[in-house]
Amino acid sequence: MNYKLKLALAVAGASLLILGSTAVLAFIVWSALAADERAPLAAALFARGGLVVFVALLITAGLGIFVKSLFDAYVATPHRLAEETRLIATVNPAHRIAADGDGGLQELAREINTLADRCRALEAGVESRVAQSRAVLEEERNRFAALMSELAHSVLVCNIEGRILLYNQRALQLMGSRAGAESALDAGAAFGLGRSLFGVMDRDVVLHALENIQYRIARDEAGPVASFVTALAGGRLIRVQMAPVRAIGGDGKNQAPGAASRIAGYVLTLEDIGRRVEWPLETMLARELLAVTRHNIESRFGLRVGIESPDELIWLAVDSYSLVQALSNLAQRLKEEQAVREIRLRMATAGGQVTLDLAWDGAPLTADAVIQWRQATLDAGGGGSTPLTFDDVVARHNGHASHHTDVAAGTAYFRIVLPLADDLHAPVELTAVPSRPAYYDFDLFHQPGQHPQLDQRLLSELNYTVFDTETTGLEPAAGDEIIAIGAVRIVNGRLLHGETFDQLIDPGRALNPASTRIHGIKPELLAGQPPITRVLPRFHRFCEDTVLVAYNAAFDMRFLQLKEAATGKRFAQPVLDTLMLSAVVHPRQQDHSLEAIAARLGVNIIGRHTALGDAIVTGEIFLRMIPLLAAQGILTLQQARHASRQTPYAKVQY
Repeated sequence: MNYKLKLALAVAGASLLILGSTAVLAFIVWSALAADERAPLAAALFARGGLVVFVALLITAGLGIFVKSLFDAYVATPHRLAEETRLIATVNPAHRIAADGDGGLQELAREINTLADRCRALEAGVESRVAQSRAVLEEERNRFAALMSELAHSVLVCNIEGRILLYNQRALQLMGSRAGAESALDAGAAFGLGRSLFGVMDRDVVLHALENIQYRIARDEAGPVASFVTALAGGRLIRVQMAPVRAIGGDGKNQAPGAASRIAGYVLTLEDIGRRVEWPLETMLARELLAVTRHNIESRFGLRVGIESPDELIWLAVDSYSLVQALSNLAQRLKEEQAVREIRLRMATAGGQVTLDLAWDGAPLTADAVIQWRQATLDAGGGGSTPLTFDDVVARHNGHASHHTDVAAGTAYFRIVLPLADDLHAPVELTAVPSRPAYYDFDLFHQPGQHPQLDQRLLSELNYTVFDTETTGLEPAAGDEIIAIGAVRIVNGRLLHGETFDQLIDPGRALNPASTRIHGIKPELLAGQPPITRVLPRFHRFCEDTVLVAYNAAFDMRFLQLKEAATGKRFAQPVLDTLMLSAVVHPRQQDHSLEAIAARLGVNIIGRHTALGDAIVTGEIFLRMIPLLAAQGILTLQQARHASRQTPYAKVQY
């Protein structure tokens, strides 16, 4: 119902109410009069009938004016306020409401305008920050684009579905060099933003590498990557390295449950190797190879797969994709041609080699079948095939294969004999040993680089270098030397995994066997590494203008101090010790070992007793300590140093 109709009905209703009330009153008065009194009154009213009508109309008009004023004030004005408020909230934030109407409505209009002013100010601030962020982002994009264009390798970034999100100019050139293609972005090309990677690269090879990475992430391995060789659509061979892009929470830090092991995409680094056949081998645990093979066979062919392997760690240098495909093809043929429903994968070592058996219960194969199976090209899955045969794969691993029958057990098996990986390249399984003893004979609280301005800086604002050393032994004053330095930087409250220092060092002396059991570094790995006199200046440049952070920092700092004369480098900046800070934030805890602190703060330990691994763990611990320190009112560097000085671990007088 529109405004005019509402007003007309309101006036009519008020008029009828007044006139009706007047008529009722007149009827009551008329009824109370005697007959001789009614005649003169009737004559008088009749004689002045025009005046009566005029008064009635005057009353009606007055009522209309009065009702309209009320209607405007208490019906129309609130509706107008609602309309203008909606206008401010939707299309015109700069609009303001005229403060008219009665006092209450005027006050309401003023409050709405005040709220609009505040919202506009907030929006302006947000818009300003958005504009600044866009400018910074654009600058970062330009830097990133410049960096990408200068890379020596082709780089692709894909989401988990294989859609291309980013590529650099060299990748464009590489894809454009495919046979018969003048440009990777010509009308018929399958390469471009938003296009599928699998239009130019073998899908099964990529998915196998991705599955291998996911398996390693599930085992909490640090820095999981995969390498493989494949051919582009035009036949050109490329060497590929794949690195995962981890999924993170919306704030970039807090991960949702399970997100830590979820991959959002991957980065591919491509190297053109022409048409020469090169076979990249990656070092992996034999049990991991068996696990991947079992998963592939069970998921593709529905066979039950048992695994029999020794408890010892066996390291192999393999191309896992081709070897898994070779074993999977044998399993497929056994199911389809021999009606086998279950197989066993067995592994053992003997004489510096490893034997890998694919065994089944039942009749052995004929000699002709063995030859045919070994020389047939492999099915790559999804209806595709490769030019490789089973024998090709075995030969490229410098191994040999044979078919055997165990009559007594009623089984048959294919056996592949492979060489073990070079011990120098195999990761070392470290013995569980206690952390190194606490070392307190170096004064952390009177570093010459300390100054009042730095002391007053908030912990959350400072830049840090978190570092750790591995040594030949635990007695620096007795001649023990540094054999590894690892460090990572913290900037703006973020641990920069891309800005690390990781260097082995030739100590020029023998290693203590007890020390080797802790860090797993063998003497062979140190041969040919640079001496401390070359490494320490580089590390000094890496950590300059930052606050040093370490666990049991006095131990590491003592080794650095003893090399000042030989290197001419002095580490004079402030030092914070997470061992002491742990005693500050958890004074009632008895265990302040690195392992115990990490467990309390929910930090996963990866690469324990490696210099870089311990530095990264210590950095994660330190970042989680900052809000705990703040909860105790410890906000600045000076306050953190003072609180550390009060702990039992600082009881030695320097």
